[in-house]
Amino acid sequence: MHILTPVHTRVKGRARFTVSGLKRSESFKHLLTEQLTAKDGIFGVKASTVTGKILVFYDQKTPLQTIAETLQTVILSIKQQKNATASAEHKPPRGQQAPSRQKDASSRMQKVKNRVQSILRHRQADVEKEWHVVSGQDAAAFFQSDIRQGISRESVLERRQQFGENVLPKTRCRSGMQIFMEQMNSLPVYLLGAVAGVSIVMGGILDAAIVFGVVLANAAIGYVTESKAEKNIDALNDLVHHMAEVLRDGKSLFISAEAVVPGDMLVLKPGSFVPADSRIIQASRLTIDESMLTGESLPQQRFLKDFLP
Repeated sequence: MHILTPVHTRVKGRARFTVSGLKRSESFKHLLTEQLTAKDGIFGVKASTVTGKILVFYDQKTPLQTIAETLQTVILSIKQQKNATASAEHKPPRGQQAPSRQKDASSRMQKVKNRVQSILRHRQADVEKEWHVVSGQDAAAFFQSDIRQGISRESVLERRQQFGENVLPKTRCRSGMQIFMEQMNSLPVYLLGAVAGVSIVMGGILDAAIVFGVVLANAAIGYVTESKAEKNIDALNDLVHHMAEVLRDGKSLFISAEAVVPGDMLVLKPGSFVPADSRIIQASRLTIDESMLTGESLPQQRFLKDFLP
């Protein structure tokens, strides 16, 4: 029997495996979680003793084969430790006292301590990826950008080639045939089709024709509605072209929002469009419309310290 079987590995950065011996074994789960979270390239682990499966969150730059080999090595190590412990255990001779309650309590405290340390390491790995808790100065240093000068024009082309344009990926529009077939792929349509088939067998040709007519009319209405909606959504992508003000070589430039690259220093003014995720470094009388979050109709004043960790 395989000790590790991949279940779902299509999504980069996360993979699910079936682990032999994980079902109904809490000790195995704790050891597996603790040792894997300490490995480089693995950010988090979720194991289930009910299903016997483990979900691993890892760095997308790390090959999946490396992650699988790491899991297999850790699982084999844990099983060898358990086998060695089981073989070392023996029945105590007569007259020998059982382990004291103090030793049992100490063992339980050590397990709790190891669990807390594992959670803290997991949390630390998550914090390193959460850019909203990094100060603006640290973010600028990471992208090799000067707070007052911005980035150089020579580095713009290189960064654009590395990161691509500052645009959201466009959704792929469905074909007309695909939209129409999806209208037929539903449980009510299957039931109506079964009714029409029974009607044909029983000699009710007219009833079957009426049922088929209702199904086709419903599919036609759904097809027209969804095809128009997809065209309208696709048209919104080209409806507005936003501009952004950035600092490059110490000069203020107006460029299209698609041309913004990581490391650009954005200049935001009242009513201006925020073209990308960013950290606030300097602000004067900053107010933010938080109505979408809190329902407050009036803009709220915020200070720079509100955005620093």
